[in-house]
Amino acid sequence: MGQNTYMALTVVMLALVGGLAWHLARKDTAFPSVRQINIWLVSGLLFIVPAVGVLIWIEGYSGDPWRMYFYAPIAAAIAVFSLIALLTVLIVRPRYRNATVITLCLILMFPALSRLILQHEHFVNSANTKAQVLANIMEQAPQIDPAAKVILLTDMTIADLRANNMSEFKNNMLDGAFYALYQDKGPQFAFLCRINLYRHCHTDDIELTWFHLQQDTNYRDVALLRLYDDGSVELLYELPQELGSADGGGYDVNRLVKTSAPLPPRAATMLGSALHQ
Repeated sequence: MGQNTYMALTVVMLALVGGLAWHLARKDTAFPSVRQINIWLVSGLLFIVPAVGVLIWIEGYSGDPWRMYFYAPIAAAIAVFSLIALLTVLIVRPRYRNATVITLCLILMFPALSRLILQHEHFVNSANTKAQVLANIMEQAPQIDPAAKVILLTDMTIADLRANNMSEFKNNMLDGAFYALYQDKGPQFAFLCRINLYRHCHTDDIELTWFHLQQDTNYRDVALLRLYDDGSVELLYELPQELGSADGGGYDVNRLVKTSAPLPPRAATMLGSALHQ
């Protein structure tokens, strides 16, 4: 919450939710019995066990802990709301009880809503950053040979990529982005290589194929770009020093990239704001 610079918006959104909750509460003053609340509470708590256990028991899910965000919150929400209902069971008058339940729910929603707003801000900034990187690439390489492999080299670590809002590039996002921007006429492969850490790069998440960055590698069908910390991109006309060899591995980016070609119409549309920055 201390990082939330949209506190006024957060308060307004909570006020709207609280107002709607109060409006609905006035129409229905019936409360569940203590027995019903206890059944809900036990059911919610018990459902947390299989919700988390599915990640352990089912082999296909064991490597994806993020799936817990889909299952466990449902059970947790039932359990937490049941606890709130139990805390207010001694309040006899429905009007006061409704007000207490709504207040407690809004207090718990405050950090969650603040986090949601911060996540939205992060994703917007991340999208704008990646759009700027893609715009830099498209301006320097508007047309690429369909048989080429495009490699985006960087010295950044995963932590650096995350800090600079570019972490999605490491998950082969570049290939999908090129497929869209070049209107199905882009390179054969496009992927990120962290040259300071790996000399082999994962080119395809489905087939698990690799491209090896070595001095004796044939770079005849490869176009290299370099991504810097500030998001700028440079089309490399020679192999970088880390990959240099006597004959350059047959590297000739001029044969693969037509720098004077116009931007594909879809790229000009999708990256319009980034291209004009």
